[in-house]
Amino acid sequence: MTTRRRRTTVAGAALLALVGTAVVATPSLVANAAPAAVDASPAAMLAPYYTALDLTGDDQVTQADLTVLSDHLGTTSTDPDWSTVSAADADGNGTITLADVAGLSQRMIYDDGPFQLVEASTLDMQAAMNAGVTTSAEITQDYLDRIAAYDRTTTDTGTGGRPLNSIVTTNAGALAAAKAADAERAAHGMTSMLLGVPIALKDNYDTKDMPTTGGCGCWDDNQTDTDAAMVTGLRNAGAVVLAKASLDEFAYGFVSEFSSNQPAGSSLLVASPYVTSQTAGGSSGGTGAAVSANLAGIGFGTDTGGSIRIPSSYNQLVGIRPTVGLTSRDGIIPLALSQDTGGPLARSVTDAAVALDAVTGVDAADPVTEGQTGKVPTSYTQFLDPTALRGKRIGYVTSMVGTNRTTARLFAQAQATLEAQGATVVPITATPEFNRVLSEGSGSTNEFKHDLDQYVAKHLDPDVTARSLQGILASGGVRAEPEEHLPAA
Repeated sequence: MTTRRRRTTVAGAALLALVGTAVVATPSLVANAAPAAVDASPAAMLAPYYTALDLTGDDQVTQADLTVLSDHLGTTSTDPDWSTVSAADADGNGTITLADVAGLSQRMIYDDGPFQLVEASTLDMQAAMNAGVTTSAEITQDYLDRIAAYDRTTTDTGTGGRPLNSIVTTNAGALAAAKAADAERAAHGMTSMLLGVPIALKDNYDTKDMPTTGGCGCWDDNQTDTDAAMVTGLRNAGAVVLAKASLDEFAYGFVSEFSSNQPAGSSLLVASPYVTSQTAGGSSGGTGAAVSANLAGIGFGTDTGGSIRIPSSYNQLVGIRPTVGLTSRDGIIPLALSQDTGGPLARSVTDAAVALDAVTGVDAADPVTEGQTGKVPTSYTQFLDPTALRGKRIGYVTSMVGTNRTTARLFAQAQATLEAQGATVVPITATPEFNRVLSEGSGSTNEFKHDLDQYVAKHLDPDVTARSLQGILASGGVRAEPEEHLPAA
């Protein structure tokens, strides 16, 4: 498969950190008690650029705002109804002119030009759907067609080239959900920045319309009757759950080798869309490969010891590993709950921020989320500030750059870009103490059995027979030599 160089649609850089030659967002975020559902507020839109000039109180710029402003052409600051339109006097000259009307129109999420799915951002999708150029149903079908055409096909005939193997299963109800999103838009407009956007979920998120395998053939029939809390948030925001993405069995690994829906003892290995002889990383590698290859609009993964950050770095994506407690883990197959957290993988910082807005919130089923009360902004998009890197110091460990000439050149380019935006990039030499920290185990092995038992008791389909770690290892449904990649029972 060939992929074009990533078109970066980044409104700002507040969430950025430099990792190798890729941009990965790894903020230490704390959140508030915002509900999982997204409403017609700045949390649903892009703040402040697309909301600051709103005149009608719906936190977005639409045709209704243009009508109001057009009706007030020539109004000045001395007129009694000035307060009605003063917010749209962008040039501050105290008079509403055609320039103000034109400026307001540029704040509309609306584009009636040609729409191209490949590399499309959420903003591109919303603008095209708002203009009637395309629909969620059409976008969803196009993604399904791309999955069918590319995911299990070897397009790279070079040495070691292999299929992506990024998708475990697609959602038979995706088109129906897309049509419902189109109906919502027709009736109420763009009620969310995720309305109608197709999403791929790592296959450890419970979904009531697809099995949740955890990447293991032993759980091929795990059809839960509820969604994970984060999935509920996405559906409430109008997102289309398109597919489940591949992962290392039970997220225990870094290459995304999975046995779901495969003959007993066999497995498939995820590949990078950039070089299919190489891994897309793990454990959320299927999500990373799918989003990078334009098989979904946005993806979600989980991170315990790097499982969002690694595939984001490998696949030139923006990944957010939220602070534990910012997003609920209820309904996600655990690895180590002291460290597990779910978050987005996207093609831009803007998309990642929009996706994060839909999945934060206090959840009684995951008590650690209580700590976010009162601490989450209305929307993370409010931090999409093009001047955000000014005065920031970003450190990197010099030994991680390596000696490959191409890598060194690309790293230097990334450093120059950060510095041009006002950041100071600081080289750090690894110390023995630093290296000892890097070599420490994550502790997930010690927690896995206990935390898995909790998931089994609360969520696992009662018809699944492998109901413990020992049962999983004995089932024959895991890939060969399970002791090499799963903890001992």
